Amino acid sequence: MLQLPIDETEARLNLNVTWSDDDTDAKIYYTYTSAQSQIDDYAGCEVDYKTDILAKQLLKDLARYIWNDCRDEFEPRFQHEIIKFRNDRMVRLYVSEREVGEGEEDTL
Repeated sequence: MLQLPIDETEARLNLNVTWSDDDTDAKIYYTYTSAQSQIDDYAGCEVDYKTDILAKQLLKDLARYIWNDCRDEFEPRFQHEIIKFRNDRMVRLYVSEREVGEGEEDTL
């Protein structure tokens, strides 16, 4: 199977898939890469799903909605979590920019 943003076993368990065949593997890959693209878009950058717990949970939740052909229901149901995720990203960006800015002041 192609590289998934999270562990393959975890990805399969999340979708309740216990079998393996080429068609199913391709659908799992499409499901998670599509979900990854959308979550990365929410974040405004590529996300490390191995270290970012909130992003990983959103990825898994969105993957379930995509797998069950109800992607359009995800945003309304997870609006609070998406806003929390975006706000967290904005704070992280602000802090990293401040740290870079403070480091530049020290060199002047």
